Order: sequence, then C-alpha cells, then structure tokens
Amino acid sequence: MKRNDILLLGLLIALVAILLTAGCNNEEMGPVDDGPALTGRSISYDMVSASNSGVSGNVVFAETASGSTLITFSITGGSAGIMHPVHIHENSAAVGGGVVISLGEIDGSTGMHAIEVTATNDGMPVSYDDLLIFDGHINIHESPENIANLIAQADIGGNELTGEHEDFDLFGIINSEVKGEANIFERKSGKTLVVINLENDISGDAHPAHIHANTAVEGGPIVISLNPVDAITKISLTDITARDDDTPISYNEMKDFDGYINVHLSSGALGTLVVQGDFGQNKLTSEEEIYDLNENSGSGISGNVTFTKRRNNETLITILLDGTVQDDMHPAHIHANSTTEGGSILLDLSDVNGETGLSKTQVASLNDGSPVTYDDLVQLNGHINVHLSKENLASIIARGNIGINVQ
Repeated sequence: MKRNDILLLGLLIALVAILLTAGCNNEEMGPVDDGPALTGRSISYDMVSASNSGVSGNVVFAETASGSTLITFSITGGSAGIMHPVHIHENSAAVGGGVVISLGEIDGSTGMHAIEVTATNDGMPVSYDDLLIFDGHINIHESPENIANLIAQADIGGNELTGEHEDFDLFGIINSEVKGEANIFERKSGKTLVVINLENDISGDAHPAHIHANTAVEGGPIVISLNPVDAITKISLTDITARDDDTPISYNEMKDFDGYINVHLSSGALGTLVVQGDFGQNKLTSEEEIYDLNENSGSGISGNVTFTKRRNNETLITILLDGTVQDDMHPAHIHANSTTEGGSILLDLSDVNGETGLSKTQVASLNDGSPVTYDDLVQLNGHINVHLSKENLASIIARGNIGINVQ
C-alpha cells in the first residue's frame, strides 16, 4: 500500500478539533509579494484528498533568512469563489488534535496561498527547524461556514512517513469471505503507524483490535491495544510509541515483534474473532513444502501436511485430513526415519480435530529442546503418523514421509 493510499485512509476517520484563533505574527503573502529571502532549505509534503473532495496538491516549507518558515500551498480541485481555511494541528492525521498555527485561507479559484510563519497561535516562536520535527498535521477545510468538513490533509514534521513499511495478511475466522491486511509504517519521529483494513465485512459493528504476544497458533496476552476498526470505513489507524505497559517500542522493534493480531467482533463479543494474522517476525513467507498423508489400515482418512516458513525461519505445520469424524481427536507426531523403517517420536504435533480435520503447530524446537528451523525440517529424515486416539496410539489412521524421505 502506498504512502498516499494510507494517508487517504487516515482522512476517513481522523478527528477534527475546531479551534479558530487568529495567527500571531504570521504574515500572509499577497499575489505580487516576492516574499522573504530564502536560504534554499525546503521540504515538500503531499496534500491528500479527504471526504472524496477531489482536492489534492502539495505544501512547501521553505526556510527564510531569519529562520522563519515560508509555507506555500498549491492545490487543485478547489471551489472557485470559495476560501478554504487551513491550519497546522497537533499530532498525526490518524490521531487528530487541536489547531496550533492558523495559516489563513487558500483561494479555491487559484489553489495558491503563501504565508510566513514565525510563531504559534499562542505566541510561542517557531522556527523552520522546529517545524521539521513538529508533531503535527495540516488540515484544509471546505470553507469558514463548513469548517468541520475536511477536503485535504498532510502529515508533517516528525509524522512524515519514511517509506519503510511492512504488510501482514489477516484471515477470516467466523467468515472466510472476510479478509484484511495490517500495515505498519515508519514515521520520521520513530513512531509506527499501524493500519488495519478489512474487506467484505458487512457486520456494521466496530471491531476491537489488539497485538498479542507469540504466534496465533500458540496464543498469548494482549501487548499493544489498537484503535477499533471503524464500523463504516472498516479501517483502524493507530500511532504506536509504546506497549500497553508503557515500554517504548520503535518501528524496527515492531517489525520484528513476536506477535499476532486479533480483530474481534465487538466489545461485547471479544471471544469471537473476525480476522486474525501473524505479525512481525512471525509473518508467513511464500516458502512451503507439502507432503501427502496417506490412508492407513483402511481408515478412509487421508490428506496432507504443509510446512510453511516464517520470516524468522521457524515453521508452521498444518495437517489437513479428509474423512475424520466430529468429536474425535487424533494425536500426531513427527517420527524418525521413513514410514517403512519406523522410528521414535521427534516432535509432538497438535491433535487433529475430527470436526475440521485440522491441526496447526508452531515449531521452533524438537521434543528434546534442540532448535529446529524450517530449513532443518524440510531436510529431516522423518515421517508423520496420525493416530486414532490417545487411548489407541497403536492404530495409525494416516501417515506420510517428509523431508529427505520424499521421492
């Protein structure tokens, strides 16, 4: 997802604090005013359309010889004859915040506007260097009469996105048609913008969301609470600087976090998951090996097992069988050697659920505690046995060779 796309998503649910105080010592430039002398230092930010307004463009911050900032807007899609108020607000667009600096009004007919900024609305001096790291965003409003309606926005200063990002798939739980994606983006300040976007969700509910410890297969406690997925836009945006226990966490730490994301049906139904997906170092790669599990002893049960590599080189092992029966639970193990030779158990796998025919196991080590990577497992001298029950381990219902034993 591109930077502009994410800002566009953010505009849909950003909170707008309406605080219209007159600018202090900030001088608007007239159309024939050459403006102050400039040092040559400048930075440009994209103004992204909000509320389906069709307004977009850019804003340039240029340092003046006195250390103040000449802010110049150039937008398209404005309304002829309409003046569009514009302000610098606190925080990122995702978080929203009050007005800090009023920047006058953009003429919708020309889309052009320039103003020299030397101070905040409360009279505090503000330099070009201050604005380069400022925790803020710019809002352009429809008109003085419709100030609550945003037509364009841009994150500025420390909230500018660096271009570094990671994406994580979210899979439907109660409804396989619902899916989504979680994205993390690095801000210049070191904050992390977390964006969740759902597809095919027609529930009409807002969905609480959290980052949990460990993989989704293992489960774990909530570590970072996210803003709920909005009932209308199906989007959640959260700026993260710390875990819920106030331990600071950087973008790089988020990228490599040992966790997973849960999105719940509602605040009253947290036990029901809409989507779920592994996060950070647990992200599943496209690298996998699939092995057949063949019927044994006339059981009528067969299927396959998939070894999927995680980004950290650990493994998700997924068994999927056809012909199992509801209420049955079938123990499964990786054994040494081939099915012909037989061998001792190397690794216990999660039981296969008879109702779904499914078993999922997170693997980082063997039963004896020795580490085992994905690369190790796909070269293992071993086989898998799925048993009838805990009480009848001698009865094998499905089995298959894995690793080097597969021809």
